[in-house]
Amino acid sequence: MSDHMFIITGGGTGAKVAESFIHLCATGRGPRNVHILMVDTDTSNGNVTRARKTADAYNAMQRYDWSVQTTASSSRWNPLASSEDVEAGLFGTNITLYSLTEQLDTVISGGLNTASTTEEDTRQVLELLYDESEREATCDDGFRARPNLGCLHLSEHLNNVLVSNKNAQNFLGALANAATGTASNIPVMVTASVFGGTGASLIPVVRECVERALDRTQGTMVNKGRLQWNAIKILPHYQPRERKESVDPDRFLLDTASALQFYSKVYRTSDAMYDGVYVIGSDNPGRNQVEAHLGSDKQSNPPYFEELIAGLAMLDAIGQPGGDRRTQVRVFVPDINLAKLQWQHLPYSNTGALREQFAYLLHLAAFHLRQGGQEDFSKGLDRMIASMSPGHLKQLGWYSSIIDRWANSHFAQYQQAGKQDRPALIQDGAAAGEWTFGARQTEVAEYFARLLLWAESTLKGGEVSLLSHTRSDYSAIHQAMANVSADDVEVDQEETDTAMVRTLRAALAAMARLHHKDVRLKVDVDAFRLIDSDSCIPLGITTPEVHQALHLNKRNNIPDEYTRTRVA
Repeated sequence: MSDHMFIITGGGTGAKVAESFIHLCATGRGPRNVHILMVDTDTSNGNVTRARKTADAYNAMQRYDWSVQTTASSSRWNPLASSEDVEAGLFGTNITLYSLTEQLDTVISGGLNTASTTEEDTRQVLELLYDESEREATCDDGFRARPNLGCLHLSEHLNNVLVSNKNAQNFLGALANAATGTASNIPVMVTASVFGGTGASLIPVVRECVERALDRTQGTMVNKGRLQWNAIKILPHYQPRERKESVDPDRFLLDTASALQFYSKVYRTSDAMYDGVYVIGSDNPGRNQVEAHLGSDKQSNPPYFEELIAGLAMLDAIGQPGGDRRTQVRVFVPDINLAKLQWQHLPYSNTGALREQFAYLLHLAAFHLRQGGQEDFSKGLDRMIASMSPGHLKQLGWYSSIIDRWANSHFAQYQQAGKQDRPALIQDGAAAGEWTFGARQTEVAEYFARLLLWAESTLKGGEVSLLSHTRSDYSAIHQAMANVSADDVEVDQEETDTAMVRTLRAALAAMARLHHKDVRLKVDVDAFRLIDSDSCIPLGITTPEVHQALHLNKRNNIPDEYTRTRVA
């Protein structure tokens, strides 16, 4: 298996698939290196912007080591009793995102009508194939569900910008290096909707454009035969509430059928053949209704379950041999008799491990951002540390073993401070440096909030039941952290660690030991549930609490990115 995966997304839906895949990587289930090229001619598309911000927030977390190794014992007294090694690792994937959102030449030239003024034959052909609004369209905010218009422009546009745009050149350079430096196949994923404009136009042309650009920019020595191309086609899974100009929800299924029929002919007759094709959609797209917007920043639709399935398709494709056309088309069809879709029904080889890693990640986010009440242990870690007195902070069971000894070993300012002043120094972080609690507070809060807002509409609702909101007892995590040792959270590069990340790793280790019923913990190990009896992840936080955490961290505008077009 290659250490690299390359993803090319088209339009807003493709960007939302990338967003879900980023959160999948945060669970530790992704490949080692992921390169994402986001293609959209709508330079301000809201979905593309949100995916980019999600990648930025992920990378702010991924720069640190989130691996935990601890043990859970079945006996408090017997040294010969069985002891289980427990590991949990998050943010293990290096993600590089490349935006390719240059405007089309038609934005400047004025649309197809400029071509019709030069030759009479050209004018007659264009008038035959395109109506007046299409001939006048500059496509500055995408193709607005008109792939007939997109296909005319996008191939030529990609042939130009793939060799002239710096982000595209960097993506191609990474792709060439990966294909040259290994004997393994390199997975290349193309994902987009087939019922829209940009995505439906991208799927049939992008492979040929990329391979031509590789020849032009990287030379013919690149082994393109190592590239294993997969298409993840997204069918209708949401529905605009009303028609708006060329975006007509009543035509989505008809347009999808026409696009799939066209693709089948293209794949049989050209070099655009994909080694694997995944088709993902919904038999009830009306359950996800949105306000119709014609591109720009207003098109920021909520994330949905189907985009998570598209991310799982990418993980599945890594293990598939290339070039076997007998298994070319892979369709996920859940049992129609299921009342609810749960983790064990997902198309993934190890749903138990996937659920557990998602549970660790989501509980850690909820444990950090939870607002709680007046009692310290009812609060989330972020609010508790911010509101607690330095003297009280010093008395916490984990402070001495997890924070004090580490900071005293690596940071002169901490060493030189009086023992009574040290908790305030590491708590504030305004001037002491990036190793303190406060230095990365906003970045940590932003990623965790984006994760929880994504999960709210992706992992629950309708037929999907992967997540529930309960008042989980997170005070048990606070108490179990007192039994976590420095060995549980140590990493190779301690001098680049931070107090915030070390404390969150201690919380992760405490959760792992609680989940595995470590009886050495001085707390009721059944008080915290990583997974509930219904196979759901029971989070102890509400959406208003997430909003409040963002308000306290001066990120008030983020919730709107997830609800801007949602119809209640």
